[in-house]
Amino acid sequence: MNEQIIQKYVNLTSQKIYDSFYLETQLEEANKRIAEDEKEIERLKNILDKNEISYEEEKELGDETRDE
Repeated sequence: MNEQIIQKYVNLTSQKIYDSFYLETQLEEANKRIAEDEKEIERLKNILDKNEISYEEEKELGDETRDE
């Protein structure tokens, strides 16, 4: 009986460890994607700035039209 309890505990612990490593890996991948997306946003903002296109005003206008 004690061996069954110990085996169940070992199995649960192993699963928790696996889940922790899996979630850590997923978090690292998500952080990499976020960093890449932020770089792309900055690149696009720079293109807009070089072409003297204001992206802030358009955002504000979009907010105002939603309120109406």
